[in-house]
Amino acid sequence: MIEPGRVSDGLFDLMDLFDTSLALGGVDTETLPTDRYWDGIDQTSFFLAAQGESRREHVYNWLGATLAAMRMREYKAHLYVSLAQEKFLWIDMAAVVRTGLAPWLFNLYIDPKEEYPVGHRMNAWTASLGAELKAHAATLKKFPPKDLGL
Repeated sequence: MIEPGRVSDGLFDLMDLFDTSLALGGVDTETLPTDRYWDGIDQTSFFLAAQGESRREHVYNWLGATLAAMRMREYKAHLYVSLAQEKFLWIDMAAVVRTGLAPWLFNLYIDPKEEYPVGHRMNAWTASLGAELKAHAATLKKFPPKDLGL
């Protein structure tokens, strides 16, 4: 049980609810169909252990059908951003824009509001984030997203 007042910066994705629910329900994930991609992680220990740690190392952020960003531990890399075209109209008047020649890389422990990128050339995390993004892209080639008509 999650104790009141407990704080964690561990990562969790919506898809983890499915795998965690299956585990708590006693369902063996080896029996699931193999014709689709399952990207959830069983996070039972994160919820139930007194000081449980997240088993997830990265989370992907999508803007509609566009892979926009990825968080890995305390770093977040933006490939696309949503920019308001009018003050206070983030949904009604926003444009999705590519970040340019390089992703915008933020250290969320130092800059939780993501106001100033840390730069990419001298940061050792750039290669790790890039490798994970390439692996994710390979998964999408093997298991293409369904056309939702967006």
